[in-house]
Amino acid sequence: MTADERAGVAFVLALVAASKPGADLFRKAATRIEKALERKQKLNLEVDEDGNVIEDSDNESEDQSEVGYSESFFHPEIILKMLEKLLAFHAWYKKGHPFCLKTETDKRKMFVAIRTMMGEIKMHAPRKDKNGWRLQKFHDLLHIVRDMYNFGSPNNFDAAPNENNLIDFAKRPGRRAHKKREVFVSQVSKRLRESDLIRKGYNALMRTLENNSCELEEEENEVMDEVNMDVDYADEEVVDENIIESKVIGSALFCIHLEKLYNQGMVECLAEKSVRMRRELHPSILSFISQEKENEEFALFGEKTIFIFTEYKRNGTTYRAHPNYNSFGEWYDWAMVKFEASQGDRSFPVNAKGGYYDKDLYPCKILCFLKAIDDSIHAVVQCCNASNHDQDGTLIERWKKEYGIDEIKKVLVPQLRCVSVDSFEDLCFVVEDKPGLFEELGTDISELNNGITLVKPRDKGWAKEFYPKKKRNQKNSLGISPTY
Repeated sequence: MTADERAGVAFVLALVAASKPGADLFRKAATRIEKALERKQKLNLEVDEDGNVIEDSDNESEDQSEVGYSESFFHPEIILKMLEKLLAFHAWYKKGHPFCLKTETDKRKMFVAIRTMMGEIKMHAPRKDKNGWRLQKFHDLLHIVRDMYNFGSPNNFDAAPNENNLIDFAKRPGRRAHKKREVFVSQVSKRLRESDLIRKGYNALMRTLENNSCELEEEENEVMDEVNMDVDYADEEVVDENIIESKVIGSALFCIHLEKLYNQGMVECLAEKSVRMRRELHPSILSFISQEKENEEFALFGEKTIFIFTEYKRNGTTYRAHPNYNSFGEWYDWAMVKFEASQGDRSFPVNAKGGYYDKDLYPCKILCFLKAIDDSIHAVVQCCNASNHDQDGTLIERWKKEYGIDEIKKVLVPQLRCVSVDSFEDLCFVVEDKPGLFEELGTDISELNNGITLVKPRDKGWAKEFYPKKKRNQKNSLGISPTY
């Protein structure tokens, strides 16, 4: 899904509405629209000859509906719930196989779910243009369950591939033809014939090259078979499929000499001279390692030199933590990390209420990778506090990054942790309310903007969220049951 698609645009709006700055922005917009509508209502009042206001029931109802539009649609919670339901519906008919439409009861439940979604859209986002929501495409949504029940996946009756063929068979040839009525059809036919001949010639050439490469490969295999005829494979090692691939990628980017002071070359950049000036280790990481070097529970305790890596690969998945990747800015991946209830002398509470992931999994921002003398690999991460999931949505979860208080400066600083890469579960998609890693964030905790939005996996979780839940009296955030 990309931002060029309408689903991608809806997803971006949902992320904006979920964040604290975005929610404040929508509230400000709602306030401004309410004031504008009030001014418009005052200017549209009709006055009789004596100066008395003429009350028009039609105008009054229209103005009230417009005010209802601002109160409902621009409320961030309403926007988020409506967009999440639309995105879940989009994921359901795109990637929701199996679709759970085996019986008439399943068919009826999904029909009601779609109708409920359409009713909420009509109520919270009224369309003022022309016929409102009396659109053929909007009404066709009610038929998708019947079509899927009869024909299976929507890919079986999707007309998009045929519409896409118009680009090759009509639009492109039409652009290369004169727009005169007498010659347009004949020239388009010629262009189509030329394109077809070029395509056939290209395919024939590629088949010839492929056949030649296959013949060369067969000759090489015959030679190798003759060479290896006398090789004994009895003592060949058997690869265990259960072995986990775990390794750092590339060479170290930084080297920290713990015996030196900061102004005496404590940090050494190992990158090439041409890019060395654009690579700098974040001060928070250096401060954390300098403090932890005296801690006996530190994974690299006792080592005089620590090498910092920026990429790590585990079972085909690459984790990246680079301060300036390809000179385009920082790139710090997020991953779900498994924590125990207590790690040494530092207590780490387990979530009181679980979300999409297990209770012992926490989203963590990966800042760098460390490799110990025994070849064990560790990562410095900024974790999140335990979430009560009260602000979670259908497709997202809200967390807050960990911050502590510097006892010397009395300011808020990011709290970092060193974890083993064996505790990594999987990469996750996170959008920070205030992106970046900051050394200090002031002294007022109430003004700390440390929230993040964790997006649930689209292929695994979004489609399931659209399935009808157990029947109950559902109401929206305004306390109104949806009507149709």
